[in-house]
Amino acid sequence: MQGLLDAIVNEDTANSILKLSCFIQYASRLRNEILLAQQSSHLPNIVPQFLPVSIIKFLASSCILSEQEVEECWKVVKEIVWSACILDDKAVSAAFKNHGADKGFTRNLWPPSQLCTNPDCKRTDNGRKLQIATQREGILYTLNEGPIPIHSCFLTCKDCKTDYHLDFYVKNERRFYYDNPPDIFQIADHQFIERHLIDMWRTSTNIAWVSFANCAAVYLNTHKTTTNDKIPESWKFKGKLDGKNVAHAFILLALLEDHQQRNTILQVPHGGLQSERYKVAMHERNDRIRLYGQPELRHRCQKCVREYVNDGCTGLTVHAVVMDGVTLGRPTCGVPHCTLPLANKRHRFCPTHVHFNEKCAIVGCSERISAPDKRTCNNPIHQQVENVHVERGQAAFQLKEKLKRAKVAHPKNGEALDLPVAHIIEQGDDLDETYEIVGDRVIPSEADPQILVAPCGMIIARETFYYAESITAVVEMIKRTYRGGFMPNHIIFDNNCSVAKHVKDDPDFNNVGLAVDVFHFTNKHAVSDTFCQSNCNPALFPELLGENGRNWWFNTSIAEQTNVWLGGFHSICREMAMDMFDFFLDEMVMMRNRATKAKLTSQGLNPQWWS
Repeated sequence: MQGLLDAIVNEDTANSILKLSCFIQYASRLRNEILLAQQSSHLPNIVPQFLPVSIIKFLASSCILSEQEVEECWKVVKEIVWSACILDDKAVSAAFKNHGADKGFTRNLWPPSQLCTNPDCKRTDNGRKLQIATQREGILYTLNEGPIPIHSCFLTCKDCKTDYHLDFYVKNERRFYYDNPPDIFQIADHQFIERHLIDMWRTSTNIAWVSFANCAAVYLNTHKTTTNDKIPESWKFKGKLDGKNVAHAFILLALLEDHQQRNTILQVPHGGLQSERYKVAMHERNDRIRLYGQPELRHRCQKCVREYVNDGCTGLTVHAVVMDGVTLGRPTCGVPHCTLPLANKRHRFCPTHVHFNEKCAIVGCSERISAPDKRTCNNPIHQQVENVHVERGQAAFQLKEKLKRAKVAHPKNGEALDLPVAHIIEQGDDLDETYEIVGDRVIPSEADPQILVAPCGMIIARETFYYAESITAVVEMIKRTYRGGFMPNHIIFDNNCSVAKHVKDDPDFNNVGLAVDVFHFTNKHAVSDTFCQSNCNPALFPELLGENGRNWWFNTSIAEQTNVWLGGFHSICREMAMDMFDFFLDEMVMMRNRATKAKLTSQGLNPQWWS
């Protein structure tokens, strides 16, 4: 030790101890690398006398020492390094479990500061820290170690009565989240989750369509062999986790990121149910995105904006987007085109239209129901539809159907539920739906998303349509999306024949080509439709063609390809309430757009925004 002290004699003692501690920790983790550089005759239990040059350089840089000081340190502490146990996270957790639980020293979660930050409070100015501490038992869900016991501690300012928690403070029954949140979030009174774990869950959902319930199930099954070893028998709370917990974590992280990007503070009610706490904040974000658009609304890159030459003119550009809808529903009010939310996701009508419960549930039928406990009129066909619906909710038949539906990864209709098998029997009654008879099929009322996608795969806009994609709604969505004055030169849509007729006198569409994508034009549009042939034939627009007139320069099927991805969320979204449905899909779209932008950047396609 004397050699070390001589080498750093002029430095502060505390700094010297810190450097020494770092040296021992880092060198201990490099024992295999140090041993590999020795002669083959050097046995593992023999302490090396000298360090390899690469190790010396690393330790000098990481410990802020000179190379000579590193060599001096090694002479003094090499025996300790070679025999010391590496104190990784597991070792630290084990020490706290074995020796700290009975003393109140599990892993403790504290607020980021022990000073009152209320600008109207003089406690900090008077040189006093926060002194009132409240400690509660809880569970921290970690990515690597599984659920572990913790104590959460919050501090109360005696002067202004503000409570400071791990990731928020409470004043006048309002919860204000810190502008620089920590890496751990509180999702319930006694439940905390690492941010890395939330990121993994939502990435699994975004890429592999894993439901919140299944995220929880996979996590618990992954750590089930170690959970009991880490949580003492005397602990009040166990490592239970369900889809609702994952959903709350998903919502909280998305809201915090949204506010951080806008340099604002997320504030929500402190009291009340957890399921109600973030509803207003979610609704506000939904409205803002619908009004002002997604972050990539003004996206452009070399894959969706083409520079071309026409009749010797150079420097011409063409900007194209593709539009399409997807059957991805959630229960909606049974009154066509009503956008009001249901009071309960199992109701047929919103509170405004609840009186329609007295009418037949079959769309288009205005007869009264045949009895108070029935949902259809005296029409035998309508009663047969109801009987099938009721039968499907009975005992063994219901369980078999639910089990079958739970095993379907990506169902096409609206009745699939993405639940782990253990949750199937616990599920409540089926949805009370309104039905439309189309041929021999019965279709429940739902809401479907419509998307605008750039040919590069960037999702420009998403909006929820009710019942079907009416042409008026499609046109309104386009105009609202591009009201900033950067309307694309071409909007490719499989129903552009109807759109073109609707906007033929609309000046906003004067310089916009409305072609139908090649597949739909060839296979689904009649040759006898002269308006379509003369206005929506993609061959009318040579700037859409590839080099030498071969193939097509833009990927006009990108919207349908994107809808394959969106369709994977069908079973996840099936029972979401209105605000959660839009909030969830917007978040999935923004996550996908970030991945798309990173890919375009790596390919040198220069993604940027229209100015």
